[in-house]
Amino acid sequence: DKLLSYDGKKSIYLTDKESDIMMNLMKKKYEGINKELILYEIWGLSKNMSTHTFETHLYRLRKKIKDNLIKDNLIINKNSSYFLNLNLLNAGL
Repeated sequence: DKLLSYDGKKSIYLTDKESDIMMNLMKKKYEGINKELILYEIWGLSKNMSTHTFETHLYRLRKKIKDNLIKDNLIINKNSSYFLNLNLLNAGL
């Protein structure tokens, strides 16, 4: 089981893909990751594929986090890259 906890008090279970997304975000927390990199690293898809797989998983992951863990946006988008909100990360993850 993949468990994401915040501030040592709250936690949620993640699916394998949600966990993979979070792990990639944590590894690249300063550089950020773009959709193409995630599609390649998690699903093995090429850059030229047209799919909404990542967006669907990201939407569900964000909703799960907001509904059950913290109300603020943990995953943010800046300049077509995705980052973990470092302010929240430093506060409790």
